[in-house]
Amino acid sequence: MSSSEQSSLSLDAIMWDRCAKQRRMAKVDDLQKDHEARLTALVGEMAGKGSESDWALVRALIHRAVHVAAERKAAEFCALSTYLAEMIGHAHGLIHGGDQSGAAAHRDIVH
Repeated sequence: MSSSEQSSLSLDAIMWDRCAKQRRMAKVDDLQKDHEARLTALVGEMAGKGSESDWALVRALIHRAVHVAAERKAAEFCALSTYLAEMIGHAHGLIHGGDQSGAAAHRDIVH
């Protein structure tokens, strides 16, 4: 087999792998939308009982999600960590929005 043929085969393998990964991600995105729709109904029943209760609900959902990932081996640690980091940025934008002038100082809310 010539080096040109080997190069072509390896490029085909790379493209096949990328396509397969994109199909898997599309399926995960669809499943996530379905799960979020069901969770929205449940959260609607549980939320709205005060800020402490809502914060406890947020914490419980995140904590439970981490356990689901670990117990069911649903994700590798690095994938879970990366996703959680992305969600931190997402939460920051949702909570502060574009106008951060009225936002509490970040150092005021620490663990």
